[in-house]
Amino acid sequence: MTSASAALTGSYDYSEVARSVLIAIFASYAALDLAGRVTAARGRVRLAWLSGGAIAMGIGIWAMHVKGMLAFHLPVPVAYYWPTVLVAVSLASFASAVALYVTSRQKMGRIEAMTGSIVMAAGIAGLHYVMMDAMRLPAITQYSPFLVACSILLGILFSLIALLLAFGLREETRWSVPRRLGSATAMGAAVSAMHYTGMAAASFFPTSPPDLSHAMSVSPIGSYGVVIVTLVLLVGATVTSSVDRRQSEEHLRRVVDTIPQQIWSTPSDGLLDFCNAQFRGYVGLALEELQDEGWQPIVHPDDRERVVKAWRESVTNGMPFEQEARHRRADGQYCCFLVRGVPLRDPEGHIVRWYGTSTDIEDRKRAEVELKASEAKYRVIVEAASDAVISMDENGGILLANPATARIFGYDPAELIGKPLTILMPEFMRKLHEAVQTLFGDRPTASQLARDRSYCPAQEWAGVSGGGVFRRNDQ
Repeated sequence: MTSASAALTGSYDYSEVARSVLIAIFASYAALDLAGRVTAARGRVRLAWLSGGAIAMGIGIWAMHVKGMLAFHLPVPVAYYWPTVLVAVSLASFASAVALYVTSRQKMGRIEAMTGSIVMAAGIAGLHYVMMDAMRLPAITQYSPFLVACSILLGILFSLIALLLAFGLREETRWSVPRRLGSATAMGAAVSAMHYTGMAAASFFPTSPPDLSHAMSVSPIGSYGVVIVTLVLLVGATVTSSVDRRQSEEHLRRVVDTIPQQIWSTPSDGLLDFCNAQFRGYVGLALEELQDEGWQPIVHPDDRERVVKAWRESVTNGMPFEQEARHRRADGQYCCFLVRGVPLRDPEGHIVRWYGTSTDIEDRKRAEVELKASEAKYRVIVEAASDAVISMDENGGILLANPATARIFGYDPAELIGKPLTILMPEFMRKLHEAVQTLFGDRPTASQLARDRSYCPAQEWAGVSGGGVFRRNDQ
């Protein structure tokens, strides 16, 4: 018979330990994936993802603890009081809900992170020690206060690490299997370390047989059943999240492809990984041909070096990008485009993605060239005219006067800029002008002055709105 004063000696089945750690890693991966879906969702959909995710994660964490406890073999039979087990599952779901809520918020400062990690650690520690309390065996459990404190402190530390990892990887733009798998491995190992520290804190001393009412034993088949059910649940949650994400991405892609504008985006490294149907159709190339730096050949050779240099500078310094360049159309013709790109930053200010547009400005550029040519032609005609040509604003202020103005009126054209038109009139003409002004109520416009030539016997006015041509008729 075992001495009542001697602690029972237990041993671990390390294959079971390994399975418990794998469950913890898988639950952590599902948690990272679900955090992204909760973050992206809004309203009732967000609440549904938060509730469903908390239950799935909670069962995953609970299953890890169950497997960890079943991995520890004692020389006496062990059963579990199922009402207390249900309480433990509730605590695990509560801790998971806190984690999802905190990591799905727009910002997570130090206070939010510490508060969340303490509450989450309390939930996980509560799960562990409630499960220990659910054990029914002919022994009493005594705990090492030091190791209990260590397990709780480890729980807080590991919960904080888990929250930071989940918050950092929650954005869909940062999603990648290697990054999340690495983070999930770290989180799963951390949760396992907390659990096995708590197990090390317990010592079991023989006593009388326990009350086994409402208690159940877990057979090897039942142990495998816990693993299978948990994995099915976590896989289902992850697959549902993936399908929902793809549906959302497909809907967004259809919207972006429908917009009558060329749209593109890149990760923080500036290597193109997306452009919409408008972009691809214009250049006549598939996305695979344009990805990374494959877009560069569509830029005119004379513009390419300048554009590539400016883009790399923007990626390096984080400043918005804007350049005009000629892009090759699918038929080989080049047209002028205005290309703009802006960075998307996370709450810490780090660039997570670049979004940009390419706008066809060929018609505008042609209109500008034609306007400049027309203005140059007009200026040549005005400068060479023998009559005085004057342009005015709506208040009669002189905006432009050609060289003939100096010969006819004796004023340097530069001196007339900003002066009233009346400066060119003799004194008696100014009075007539004032009479006309009184007649019209307000200062007459250029077109009104053009129609009323009768008050200008010294000059002949042949004007249009905004300007006019003066010629001497007293010679």
